[in-house]
Amino acid sequence: MIILQRIVTERKLKRINMRILERMIIVLRYTKLKRTNIAMKCNLSYDKCILYLNKLDSLNLVQKEYDGKGYEIYSLNENGIRFYQKECLI
Repeated sequence: MIILQRIVTERKLKRINMRILERMIIVLRYTKLKRTNIAMKCNLSYDKCILYLNKLDSLNLVQKEYDGKGYEIYSLNENGIRFYQKECLI
C-alpha cells in the first residue's frame, strides 16, 4: 500500500481533462465519498482518480476528512460548490 502511494504521488498529470474534473465535482456535490467510490462513480482508474483528487485539492476545491476507521473522505468545500454552480450548471 505504501509503495503504491509513493508511485502515485510521484506521477503528475500531463494534461488536465476538464470533463473529468467536472464529473468528479458533480459526483462530490451531494455526498462525501472515499477515493475508491469516487473512482468507480467517475469511471476512472484508481491511479488517475488520485491524481485528479490531488489536483482538485491543490485548486482548493475539495476538503479531505477522515472517518472513524482512518479512511480519507472527500467532499466539496465552499470554493468547490461555487465552481460547481458557475461551471457545471451551464
